[in-house]
Amino acid sequence: MAVVRAFVSRAGADKAFAVDFRERLKPHLDLRTGAIALWEFELDLYAGRSVDGQIQAELAQTAVGICLVSAPWKASWYAINRELKELVLAERIIIPVLLRPIDLELHDLGALNGQWIVTDQEDRSRKDGRSYIECSAENGERDRFVIRVVREIVRRLEEPREGRA
Repeated sequence: MAVVRAFVSRAGADKAFAVDFRERLKPHLDLRTGAIALWEFELDLYAGRSVDGQIQAELAQTAVGICLVSAPWKASWYAINRELKELVLAERIIIPVLLRPIDLELHDLGALNGQWIVTDQEDRSRKDGRSYIECSAENGERDRFVIRVVREIVRRLEEPREGRA
């Protein structure tokens, strides 16, 4: 695996949680088999240019979309109808991550319905996993959560192309 580009889709209301997640994720992205370059909304936008244009350009180049799922993300027209839609249409790898608690059985997540969403549980059959922010920052739970995300990214990148959703 060479350098792979990853895009993080998040709601504006989730900025503080997303920054915490990203800061814990970044040290884990230099892998033995290659690196994952994370596009950072706050750092990689340029003044004087269209925000939408810059986001769409990055989505066109990314291989992996990390969707930070929460009620605000689900309610975000832009996240669902621009970012997620583009990731699906371009057949990118999509890694849904439960950032904040949301009842996944009661909410329509569109293209993510039926997909396994990364939680603190490694057992994919369990539906009671905790979200990222429900994990303690002090005892390493958030770090272990992030490692699950990285493992899922690597697993999906190693899948045969026809196995990707």
